Amino acid sequence: HFVSSLCCCRCNDPPLSAMSAVARNSSHGGEIVTAGGGEHEWQKLRQLLGRAPRLAVLGSREWYGVPAVDPGRISKTRGRAKAAAAAAAAAGVPALCEVVGKALAQRFAELEVLTNGQEAVQRTVLTSFLREALALGRAGPAGLRVRLLVPGDVPEAVAPLLDDEAELVEGTLMKTVAGSTHAEARAALADAADVCLIISGGPGSSSAALRALRRGRAVLPLQGSGGAAAGRFWLPAELRVAPPWLGSSLWSSLSSPPSTAAARTSTATAAAEAIALAFLRLQPRTVEPLVPPLF
Repeated sequence: HFVSSLCCCRCNDPPLSAMSAVARNSSHGGEIVTAGGGEHEWQKLRQLLGRAPRLAVLGSREWYGVPAVDPGRISKTRGRAKAAAAAAAAAGVPALCEVVGKALAQRFAELEVLTNGQEAVQRTVLTSFLREALALGRAGPAGLRVRLLVPGDVPEAVAPLLDDEAELVEGTLMKTVAGSTHAEARAALADAADVCLIISGGPGSSSAALRALRRGRAVLPLQGSGGAAAGRFWLPAELRVAPPWLGSSLWSSLSSPPSTAAARTSTATAAAEAIALAFLRLQPRTVEPLVPPLF
């Protein structure tokens, strides 16, 4: 009873044990490999996995993190500067989410983004992702698409991601009932993903990250966005340091506070590249999931 399918579009995805990954350089428009060896690596992945890579976006359901105290009222200069920097970073998180969604659509020719459709982080990233995918002509069942994993007992859990979803190509936006509560839907999200991205987030994001980590998924936190991504809310300690397969330069970019437009662009570009690297490290799954396959 944990998972049943209720898709708004026809979809016949291959089982979870399969996947394909195709990266695209947005400035040149042709398929290239920038995150790993040569073209043979992508061909090997396509043959091995046979479907689009799946990325789960984890994050907070509301925008928070702006200091409650006005920086101008803090007496010490150093304290004012620190508070002002924190406020600027927190204010930049919504804009960061928009840039991340856009960067994902530009970076990949084929990608399925998984979300619970929550307000704030997830909705902002996915709305930006879909709009850019439409603009680039990549939206569709064979290109860039979104799957919403929603709780069956919370009918109002998901509002439209776009003002007019009718403009989406059939198979671009799919809905799957996953459990009966938000917690169960979030667990299903962690189970179905190949890679997880955390932007800000609270205890729920940390628990989903831990679940994904225990199942061998790569989990990439954007530390500069604060919240769980910055190590709060009991985020696993191993996610607070760079994984051995990720270069120090990319990790540094992922950790930058989103205080300026340039910083947000750098972080989003690094996130898309790190996700591509994580996909290239995928291996066939040898352990059955604890819940039935989603699709």
